[in-house]
Amino acid sequence: MIKPAWLSVICGSNKFTETFTDNPVNWVKWVIVLIVFVAGFFIAFKVEKLFEPILESRERKKQIALERGNVIEAKLLTSSRRNYREPGADEWSGKYEYTVGGKTKIYHATFYHITPPHVLRLYYVNDPKKLFSMEEYHYDLGKGLLLFPIRFLPFILGGLAVFLLGAEMGGV
Repeated sequence: MIKPAWLSVICGSNKFTETFTDNPVNWVKWVIVLIVFVAGFFIAFKVEKLFEPILESRERKKQIALERGNVIEAKLLTSSRRNYREPGADEWSGKYEYTVGGKTKIYHATFYHITPPHVLRLYYVNDPKKLFSMEEYHYDLGKGLLLFPIRFLPFILGGLAVFLLGAEMGGV
């Protein structure tokens, strides 16, 4: 097929038409896919900002708690050890007592590879019912599962746009 002169000027080489075909309608489809892909980054940024309180790092929350003076010291009541029969793979649990607002409460903590400390510093940002500590083990799989689709949102939207528009690849 002989390509028109205007097509040679726009494309500059045969590589462009080999990749995206010489159909201008298909080019428009790919431009729309590119726009959707770039817009996906903006959408992902906004969604991540929306979930920021959930995704915020524990270190940042600790800094906020320290600035506000929201630190409580808890004293160890009991501790127990669970051995996984592997050297150095011990799990410890500790039961701590602390006082907030004149009421004595209990906090349970889990530790791996270390014994529970006698005094555990507990932090909270706004609500003393939502305590956390920096010394105990934290399992953050939920944050990763939430971040995965957010971070890949542009690629998911771009792939969906390719599928829905039926954009063609010339070399395929």
